[in-house]
Amino acid sequence: MSNSRRTDRPRIRNSRRDTNNRRSSRTRQSMQPRSRNTQRGGQRRQSSSVRRSSSSRGSAQRSVNQRNARRPSGSRGTRSRSGNRTNTTRSYDFRDIRDRRTNSSRPRSQSRPSQQRSVTVGQIERDRRREQRRENIRQNSAAYARFRHIFTFVLVVVIALIVSWFALSNSTVFSISQVQVQGANHLSEQQISDMASIPANSSLLNVDTSGIESRLRENPWVRSVHIHRVFPNTLEIDITERTIQAVVEVPSSRDQSTQDWILSSDGIWLMQIPDANSDEGRTTPQRVYDDANAALHITDVPYGVSPEVGATVSDPSIQNALDIITGLTTSLSQDVSSISASSPSNAVLSLNNGVQIAFGTSEDIREKERVCQQLLSEHEGQISYINVRTVNRPTWRGLSS
Repeated sequence: MSNSRRTDRPRIRNSRRDTNNRRSSRTRQSMQPRSRNTQRGGQRRQSSSVRRSSSSRGSAQRSVNQRNARRPSGSRGTRSRSGNRTNTTRSYDFRDIRDRRTNSSRPRSQSRPSQQRSVTVGQIERDRRREQRRENIRQNSAAYARFRHIFTFVLVVVIALIVSWFALSNSTVFSISQVQVQGANHLSEQQISDMASIPANSSLLNVDTSGIESRLRENPWVRSVHIHRVFPNTLEIDITERTIQAVVEVPSSRDQSTQDWILSSDGIWLMQIPDANSDEGRTTPQRVYDDANAALHITDVPYGVSPEVGATVSDPSIQNALDIITGLTTSLSQDVSSISASSPSNAVLSLNNGVQIAFGTSEDIREKERVCQQLLSEHEGQISYINVRTVNRPTWRGLSS
C-alpha cells in the first residue's frame, strides 16, 4: 500500500507542473507583439502552426529551429510534439516595413504596372458600329421627341379652331343680314333670291355656298357664279351672264304667228320673250327687251323647231346661221340686221342698207367675207344682191333704175 501511494504522488506533481507550464506559455505568447498588414491599411493576424518536438532528441529540436528560421517574421511560436508551445523570438526587418509603407502610400495606378492588351481590327470595327448605333438611337429619340411636341401643338390648335368654329357658326355674331348681287343684268333680284334659297338665320360660317352656286347655275342666263363672304354680315354673289347673240323667230305650232326666243352665243336657248304688257313681262327686267331689240334676228326658220329653256340648239339651219354670225370678224358683222335660215345651205344675210347676200353655209367664211367687202367697196351704192355660195365664182346684181 505504501509503495503504491509513493508512486502516485510524483505523477500528480508532474501533471500539475505540466499544467502550470502550459498556462505560463500561453500567457507569454499572448504578450508577444502582433504584426500589422501595412499594405492593406488594416491589421491582420497571421496564424501560426504549432510544431510538436521531442525534448528528448536533439536532432528533432534542430529541425524545429530550422523550420522556425524559415518562417516569416512575426510568428507567434511553435508547438512541440508533447503539446507545449515553444517560444520563438520575433525578428523585424525595418527595411521591409518601410518598403511596405511606401508601397501602400502610392496610388494604385503607380503601385500596379499598367497592363496593355492588344486590340484587333475587328474589335475596333465592332466598337465603331456599336457607337454608331447608339448615336443613331439618340438622334432618332430626339427627332421623335420633336415630332411629338410639334404634333401635340398642332393637334391642340386644330381642336381649338374646330371648337371656335362650331361655337361661332351657331351664334348670331356672323348671321347674314345682307345679300349683294353683282353682274346680273337680265335676272331680277327676286329671281336670284328664289334660286339661291338661302336658309333663314344662316351665318357666314355655316352657309352652303356650293349649294347656292349649283342652284344658280341651273338658270340658263348664268354662265358662272362665285360667292364671297364679306364679314361680318354680308354675302356677295358675283354672276357672269351669257350674252344675247340673236333672236330667233320660231313659228308657232298652233297658228301662223311666231315666237321670239333669245339665243346665246354658245347656242343655249335662254328664254322666250314675253309680252311686255303681260304679268310675266312686268317682272322681266327692261334690259332683256332692250338687248333683244338690238340683237340680230334669225327668220324663216323651218317649221317644227321646238326650243326649250336651257337646251342647246339642234336645228341645222339655225346652227348654220349662228356659226355665220359668230364667225364674221370685219365691219360686215355690224351691218347684218337679220339672217334667213330656211335651209342649212341657203343662209341669206340682210344688211342695214338693204343689200342681200346669199352666203350659203359657214364654210370658207373668211374668203366669202373678203369677197363681199371687196364688191361693196368697188360698187358702193350700186349693188342690191351678192351671191357667194361658190366663193371662187361670185355674182352680184345692181340696183334697178
